[in-house]
Formats: sequence, structure tokens, C-alpha cells
Amino acid sequence: MKQPNIELILFDLGGVLVNVDTEKALSQAASLLHCTPQKASELWHQMNEDHHQYERGLINTCEWLDQVKKKLCLADKRLVLELFSNIFTLNLPVIKIAQQLSKYYSLALLSNTNPIHFYRIMNDFPELHFFPTAITSFQMHALKPEKEIYLKSCSNLGTLPIRCLFIDDREENVLTAIEVGMCAVQFTTVEKLLDDLQKLSIIIKCMED
Repeated sequence: MKQPNIELILFDLGGVLVNVDTEKALSQAASLLHCTPQKASELWHQMNEDHHQYERGLINTCEWLDQVKKKLCLADKRLVLELFSNIFTLNLPVIKIAQQLSKYYSLALLSNTNPIHFYRIMNDFPELHFFPTAITSFQMHALKPEKEIYLKSCSNLGTLPIRCLFIDDREENVLTAIEVGMCAVQFTTVEKLLDDLQKLSIIIKCMED
């Protein structure tokens, strides 16, 4: 594969740098709501539109918590925060790769996320603080795989899509990145990521240090 002239590497957060334990989240929700995990999943899916608004930054945290409290019939909206406790863990091998890449390329985070998740992750995991910039859906008022968020990200970071490599675990997000002119790879395993980077002649340069 021909090496692109990459200046900036954008990493997705959840599913790439950070593992998200959805089974644990559903188990915690089921315990809180006194129902089965399957029922908790059904109730959560009914709130997809509200959650998307929250991830877009169209409603704030207080408004979103009020909506969840009302729809799930919770006594206290602070109970919602328990759904997100201890469900995130670092994907350390990918973080080590990113740290190596940071010696040679500019790095940034590009994530569909909400303020509760984002600030919990950044507070809990200082290992991610070597990323100088984080671009989030709630700040950009757009969600991947919408083209707008990719183009705005490049503009804000002072570069062109053709100078960017994007790494994400979702195929639809990767395909749109390619459509707007980025080089992009889908993360599935650490081994595949290393192979993809090697094909782009990126990881080789870093590992020779």
C-alpha cells in the first residue's frame, strides 16, 4: 500500500482506546431497575433518540438525567450515574501504540460520546492525557458517521483530510472518513491494527526508534 503523507492521526475512544463493558452496564441497569438485563436493554433502546440528542450536545447533562429519571421512573436522577460506574477499562496495547505514534505524528481523539462518559474516562484514566486534543460529538453538535464532524475536525485542527489517518472500530465511521478524503482503518484487534499501520509504512518508522 502506498504510504500517505500523514500528519495527524485521529483515534476513536470507546471500542479502540477504551473498552466498554456493555454486559456489565446492562447488569447494573437491571439491578437498578429490578428487571432482567434483556428488559433493561429494551428500555435503554427506547431512549436512543434522547441519548443521541445528548451526544450531539443538544441537551445538557441535567436535562438528560431528568429525562432518564422520568422515563425509567427512578426516585433520584443521580441513580443514573450508577449505570456508568466501572464499565470502562483501558485498552493498554492500543494506548502503547498511540504513545509510539505520538513521537512522530500529531494525535487527537475523535469520539461520539456524552459529557458524563467523556469526563469520567478522562478523570479515571490519566494515561490518555498525552492526547493534546479531544474532539467530541457533543462539542461539535454532530455524530459520526456524518461527514460534518470529520470536516469540522480537520478544520479545527488546521489540516486537510488527506493528511489524516482515522482509526475507529465501526465500519460505517471508517467508510465515511474515506469518503471525505481521509486514510482510515477499522480497528478489530491489536494484531490487525499493527498490520494495517505496517502496510501504510507508519508503524515501522515508529518501532525503529
